[in-house]
Amino acid sequence: MWAIMRSSPRVCVPANEVSDLIFLLGACRYILVFLADLSEIYS
Repeated sequence: MWAIMRSSPRVCVPANEVSDLIFLLGACRYILVFLADLSEIYS
């Protein structure tokens, strides 16, 4: 997944760290939402 993002032509080299940060924030948000859904299912 990281390789796909890094090899993407629209992500230029200087923006790599910024895109990594945005990707991590999105991933964390997705995981939090997923965990919230799980807790609702099992409660």
